[in-house]
Amino acid sequence: MGAALADWTSAHPKYAGKCEETPCYGSSVTEGGIPTAQFSGVTTTGSPAYRVDGYRQSLGDGTPVAIAKAEVLKLLPPDTRTMSYEVVHSADGSCALWNVKSATLGRWLAEAGPKVGDSQGALGIELSAYSSSDEPVYQASNIGHAIISISASPKGTGC
Repeated sequence: MGAALADWTSAHPKYAGKCEETPCYGSSVTEGGIPTAQFSGVTTTGSPAYRVDGYRQSLGDGTPVAIAKAEVLKLLPPDTRTMSYEVVHSADGSCALWNVKSATLGRWLAEAGPKVGDSQGALGIELSAYSSSDEPVYQASNIGHAIISISASPKGTGC
């Protein structure tokens, strides 16, 4: 998160397999029993900086929440800190909404221009897996993916 797209693609080569949320990068990960890209739906801030400002990170079937959080944090600056963490249950499914903040990320994204709109470095991260009916479901012992975006999730938000 926050890396220049050229640096991102150098660290995470284009995914060679089938991908629903393009563009896709990284190795193959099994999620819901199906091979998928490690990173998909990668977005950037656009010209001139083209910094990565969102993506979906597949973690693999049966990933415990502590390992899922550690995998997400590996791609964030070392000064990233948790602001809030809550498990949300709604009619649309369940997930954990994890808000983090990084001054480093705030500086990087501020350089990206007005698309970002928040130089505080706040991120919203949704942790869940998909049920057999394709709805998000939270199980601490099975976090299949994380969806990372450049705005914190307001309290009471659904999945």
